[in-house]
Amino acid sequence: RGSGAFFCHRCGAKGSWYDLKQRMGDLRNGIVRSFGDDMQQPSAARETAPLPDQRQARAEQELLRDGQFPRSLEFLTDERGLDVQTMELYGIGAGRHSFFADGVWTEEECISFPWISGDGSGTIVRLKHRALSSKAKTRLSPKGGQWGLFGLHTVPPDADYVVVTEGEFDAMAVHQMTGFPAVSLPNGARSLPVEILPQLERFRKIFLWMDDDLAGREGARRIAKKLGLGRCFLVASRNGQPDGPKDANEVLLDGSVDPIALLQQAAPVPHEDILSFRDLRGEVYDELMNKDQSRGIRPLTLPKLAAITKGLRRGELTIFTGRTGMGKTTMLSQLSLDYCLQGAQTLWGSFEIKNSRLALKMLRQLASQPEEEFVQNFSAYADRFESLPMFFMRFFGSTSLDEVIDAMDYAVYAHDVEHVIIDNLQFMTGMAFGRGFDKFEAQDRAIERFRKFASDKDIHVSLVVHPRKEDDGALLTTSSVFGSAKATQEADNVIILQTGRYYKYLDVTKNRFDGDLGRVPFKFEKVCFKKRAQF
Repeated sequence: RGSGAFFCHRCGAKGSWYDLKQRMGDLRNGIVRSFGDDMQQPSAARETAPLPDQRQARAEQELLRDGQFPRSLEFLTDERGLDVQTMELYGIGAGRHSFFADGVWTEEECISFPWISGDGSGTIVRLKHRALSSKAKTRLSPKGGQWGLFGLHTVPPDADYVVVTEGEFDAMAVHQMTGFPAVSLPNGARSLPVEILPQLERFRKIFLWMDDDLAGREGARRIAKKLGLGRCFLVASRNGQPDGPKDANEVLLDGSVDPIALLQQAAPVPHEDILSFRDLRGEVYDELMNKDQSRGIRPLTLPKLAAITKGLRRGELTIFTGRTGMGKTTMLSQLSLDYCLQGAQTLWGSFEIKNSRLALKMLRQLASQPEEEFVQNFSAYADRFESLPMFFMRFFGSTSLDEVIDAMDYAVYAHDVEHVIIDNLQFMTGMAFGRGFDKFEAQDRAIERFRKFASDKDIHVSLVVHPRKEDDGALLTTSSVFGSAKATQEADNVIILQTGRYYKYLDVTKNRFDGDLGRVPFKFEKVCFKKRAQF
């Protein structure tokens, strides 16, 4: 378990710790993805996943090659510095595709990045379309297709090393500059789907060339743990120079940095418990110069809350509390959707509201339209919601804490989840209370495990804890959280939904990041099921 993998010398079976648990019947399938079915095992997913239309996919390659999309070709050559030979090798193309946003469909000129099978068949397993007008307008085709690596078909069959980047332009830039085999992750540095792990299994040495910023370095460390620390080496584009190029494509455009030297200087992942200042230097610089990254992901719909808490950060525990009927679930669904829309892989554990009702609430929040317009465009909004990295636990009602932690652990490994919402803690402490623990002791143990999980897995845990019984007219305080003082002591942030004399508001009573506290008055807008800042 220490290495996260197993191998049977008798039958040749191998895989991750979770594959072993699945084989032994110890892994309960407790996670569902948005409107999808139960999460499939990688082999089953590959067998049932649809493939794109091969003729149409290759037609887009020819359209770019024949000059039918001059804007795309100019962008690739002039702005990205890529030559025609590299583009043809990786098989990129161009076309026009529709995107749904703000209640309307718009057609956009897109660059197409094919994920071509590495078995020599030339089969395109999936396509990523990225609009020229906005990086945010990106889609995968077909829906429900299998995961792959961009550029895998370019890697020689006898190669025992590979460069892995977080973007397609970076992979092509690496190969163009060095001739080294280079592939790109499907979702950037945020995630490495488990279906891709077998495709990287044969390589003895893997160079992880992510963006040389806070998010890229953190992503590289997480991916290295998944692939195996012993064979992964981190490439630093800036090489300790604050004003150096951020990624491989910028190295290509800059022209003054030797890319082969950067690969030769690639270092293994530092020990988790022992660091030198050299290991911290880049992060210290980012804290000074790129404060937005260190502050975390900002809530889009509540900018006043972002001004106080600064954002959602990994490795933290946030406690939400408030009286019954204050809308804790509505607030958390709104915030989690804000973060998920910005790429935060999210896992919901809703133990008092069924997933179907919670998903409907979030879908209404996503649409932000009157019910009649929402119903008319339901399919478009549902497709958009289904494409988000949002997962739900299957549990409902009283549930064993061990089962919840086990599902969280699997979600972090398999789906790179970085934000977990538990609503609410009382549904896990009741079973422990029945086994001889008193209520406070059961809750303290649960809080301790969630706190440790957030720190060890470097994710954010948002935890709903009910308040103790107090007079109806009295305002809640940090000490109003049910249980002993351990809950609020362990938490990095405490947010209370309050009812004031004239308005309701969010009361940030603890903020370990920078100490800022304050109130965010809000009102509920029934049309879009959202809470909006009142002043």
